[in-house]
Amino acid sequence: DITFVSAGGYHSLALKVDGSVWAWGENYSGQLGDGTTSSSSTPAQIGSLSNIILIAAGFNYSIALKNDGTVWVWGDNRYGQLGGGITPNITSPVKIADFTNVVSIGIAGGHTLAVKDDGTAWAWGDNYYGQIGNGMKDHKSTPEKVISRIQTTNEDTPLTVTYSITDAESAPCDLTITLISSDSSLIHENNLNYSCQEDSYDIHITPTENQSGTADITIIASDFQGLTASQSFSITVTAVDDPIQLSNVANMNMSEDTSHIITFNASDPDLSPCSLGITITSSNPDLITDSGLTVVCDNDMYTLTADPINNAFGSSIITILVSDGTSIEESQFTITVDNTPDPISLSLQNGDTTIDINNATIDKLSVSQMDFVPITVCVQTSDSNLVAINNISLTGAGLTGSTGCYNLSLPTLVEDYTSTITPETNASGVCSITFTATSEFGITAITAFDLTITGGIPSISSMFTQTTLENLSTSMVFSITDTAGGMMSLTSYASDSLLVSADNIHLTHALITQSSDSYTINVTAGIPETITLTIIPAENQFGDTQINILVTNPYGLTALTSFSLSVVESGARSMAFDGIDDHIISDADIAIPPTNAISIEAWIYL
Repeated sequence: DITFVSAGGYHSLALKVDGSVWAWGENYSGQLGDGTTSSSSTPAQIGSLSNIILIAAGFNYSIALKNDGTVWVWGDNRYGQLGGGITPNITSPVKIADFTNVVSIGIAGGHTLAVKDDGTAWAWGDNYYGQIGNGMKDHKSTPEKVISRIQTTNEDTPLTVTYSITDAESAPCDLTITLISSDSSLIHENNLNYSCQEDSYDIHITPTENQSGTADITIIASDFQGLTASQSFSITVTAVDDPIQLSNVANMNMSEDTSHIITFNASDPDLSPCSLGITITSSNPDLITDSGLTVVCDNDMYTLTADPINNAFGSSIITILVSDGTSIEESQFTITVDNTPDPISLSLQNGDTTIDINNATIDKLSVSQMDFVPITVCVQTSDSNLVAINNISLTGAGLTGSTGCYNLSLPTLVEDYTSTITPETNASGVCSITFTATSEFGITAITAFDLTITGGIPSISSMFTQTTLENLSTSMVFSITDTAGGMMSLTSYASDSLLVSADNIHLTHALITQSSDSYTINVTAGIPETITLTIIPAENQFGDTQINILVTNPYGLTALTSFSLSVVESGARSMAFDGIDDHIISDADIAIPPTNAISIEAWIYL
């Protein structure tokens, strides 16, 4: 059941399968580990050792490795090869303090070696020929890391290299240490520092972030006399694939029919800014399509704009995938689009309307609303004596209800309804009609118009062609009537203002009043009023002109009558004598018959 044996200068060790150690031979320095210095010619178990996995016999000393990674030593210790920090011999196994995680051990004439689980080599004991590997030649009684002229570390990972630096004329740790890097972009001198304890100098090296490559580090040690010693080693910083840094985005709410801006950071130390591949997707394309997610980048700050589909609401999971070509990082968040009621559009085709008395009016009422929810439309009248509420009706698709309020289902985006308004019999005046639409979300819209109901077009009696002599006025009468009555306006003018000016056309009536260019008279509904028209032609002027009389009722409705006026030259009616057989009889008694016959020539101009 022996699993391993080891031979020293004058003694031997054996390891059994149960983890016990057996020794025999020379024991001058206590190398058999039994607590004595008496030699033994037969194997004897070292009683204090158990769970040993590896043994090694050196020149008059022994070491063993336990399964817990600790190292146990005994025997000759003149060079400090037992590693306990002291040099007296030890006759029973002792554990090297503060030295763990060992996976392998080795032994030589006067120095000891060990390998830790991190791959580092350690040595102690005789160093006359530099066999400890710390760059010096003085003996070491505690384990020291073996210095390699080629050190390695990973990108962004600090490294510590330990050197034993001594000077016989200087106190411990009293030397001046200068550290120089051959590549300051990889390892800057500011990132080189050291600490010391008992002439053991720890060189602390911090590579520049996200940099890789090789640099030589030179250590220069100076004493108080200015004497120096130097040594260099190479350090290789191995590049590693840095992980993508992707910030999280919190879940969010936004309103319907709006855009939303989201920012997040995505970076890779190995790449220049904004060089990552970005893919953004939506789990609910009926709410937000992939094309509705656009992103721009500025120095690794990404701005994402989310544009939901109009009039859509609900939730969608947004997935951000970031790739550097070798790895992918993912982040997800939820956008909830809140249902925001859309406004109602309500309009009338005609707007303000004027109709005659005892007539109805028809208009088109257009209603639209993006939510496609039921809408109630109610109508109001400002004067129920003029237009009663039950005389206003709406008809159209998807409409129910009557007498003031109607329910609309809006089967299409825009729906047109017919509005019919019938005024009260023989009623006239102005009335405001108001339509109010209300959705089930409480959204309202209002449209209104003024309905003017008139008594009809006023009437004016016809007038015939008139003739008058130059420098003579002429008069005639006409009548006006209005079904609604009220204050009527009359305006008269001639087509030839040089023959008859507006100032020379006069209207007279007991109730009529004159302003600068027109007349007004208050008439009773349906009762004719007779008005006298007097025309005074311009002095010494004759010719033909057209006389116009315009009457306007209170609703702006008008009636016009026109007639022709001839002004005849005065001399055209006189008798003329040509001197042949002309006789003038003065004071004649026409009752006396003439005694003889005479000839009379006369010209009559009509």
